[in-house]
This record gives sequence, C-alpha cells and structure tokens, in this order.
Amino acid sequence: MIKKLGVAFAIIIAGSIGTCIAQNDSTNTCRINQYIGVQINQLIKQVFNFSNSNPNTDNPYLITYAANLNKKGWGIEVGYGIKYSDVTNKDIPTDNETKTSDMFYRFGLTKTIHIGRRVEAGYSLDFIGDHQVDNTLGQSVSFVNVNGQSFIDSSSSVVSNKTVTWGIGPKLYLGVYVYRRILIGTEATYYYQSSKLKQNISAKDRFFFNNSTRTLSNSAISTSNHETDTDVIVFTLPVTFFLMVRF
Repeated sequence: MIKKLGVAFAIIIAGSIGTCIAQNDSTNTCRINQYIGVQINQLIKQVFNFSNSNPNTDNPYLITYAANLNKKGWGIEVGYGIKYSDVTNKDIPTDNETKTSDMFYRFGLTKTIHIGRRVEAGYSLDFIGDHQVDNTLGQSVSFVNVNGQSFIDSSSSVVSNKTVTWGIGPKLYLGVYVYRRILIGTEATYYYQSSKLKQNISAKDRFFFNNSTRTLSNSAISTSNHETDTDVIVFTLPVTFFLMVRF
C-alpha cells in the first residue's frame, strides 16, 4: 500500500513538473504550486555554531511535500521522517546492543494564503501516524565462588518495544521567500495522539561448572509482556525550520 502511494505521488510530481518547469514568476500560469521542503535545524546549528543549543526538536518530519491550486490555495500535503540507530556497549562483563527504527508520516488537506509578494501563510488538518521499534540485547558473564566451587554465571536478555501511534489535528504554517522560488518556513501543530506500546522481555540465566567440560548446572528462562495505551494532546511550537523550493 505504501509503495503504491509513493508511486502515485511520484507520477503526480513528475507530471506537474513537466507542465510547469518552463514557467517563470512573471507569467506563472501553472495551475498547481508545488513545494518540496527539508528540515534545516541541524544545518542552522552548524552554520551559526550554536554549540550550546539542542538540535533535537519535537517535529519528526524531515521531508515535506505540498501541492496547492494556484488561484484557490487548496491542496494536499505529506510529511515523512525516519530515524535509525545501532548502539553497542562492550563494557565487560556487560555487553548490550540497542537497535532503534522509527518511521513518522502525515498527510492532510491544506489551504495556502499569500500575504504580499514575500510572505505566505496556511493552515491544514493533518492525519498522522508513526511506527517505532527498539530492541535491546544484553549479555553478562560473571564468576561466582560458592563453598570453594567455582561457577560461571551467564545471563542474557532481550527487551523489545513496539509503539504504534495515530492522530489528527490542525497545523498553522508561515513562510518567507528569500529568493523567487526559495523560502524558509516554520509551523505550529496541535495534534491529538493515541499510542499503543507493546513490550516483551525475555531473560535467560545459566550456571556452569568452571571446568573444561562446562557441565550445565542450572538454567532458568523467564518472559513477560506488557501493553500500555496512551492518549495525549501535543502542542508543537514553531521552532522547526524548513528550506522549501516552489515549482
């Protein structure tokens, strides 16, 4: 389903570019104005050397796309963001690895209003969703001496968290042109979000005799499952900036 939507958007964009690429600002007869934007908070931090500022924002959408009717201003918009990390900690005797994969998306109906030649504003009703998964694998080995007998205590655990979220809410947008077709924009959102967290914990503990054969002395396996439902209303301040190109 996601692949089909992606192909459909690609066809729409390619067709619109083909019909509008030859237009200029003074004779803009293209029926649809399209915007492609990318979040630039990290770039601003690097350029202006804001070493004490936190580059992380509450806005997870790294790439945005919008298509609006030139005269009426009505249109559609989509946003997408992805995060991935793989962190390994090899502090002996503890060894753990955490893998995180998060995907965020939204789409909505939008209205754009031109305020003079260099400023435009807009509002939209967005439908949002995200899918977040993180898995942590931990292992540890320790040596235990009980009544003169040496044992090896080896334990491992897997903690898996999966969060699925959907939501809806309004968004306000403001953009300022820095060149004819290039603008800097920001937005404020007020989203209702409903999340479901599923957590699975699996632990294994083994004891071995400390000899050449390592005969198994004892083994224990435990598992637990938890599920948490959360409903919140989140207001995001306009502290995220997008560099956008209109065509």
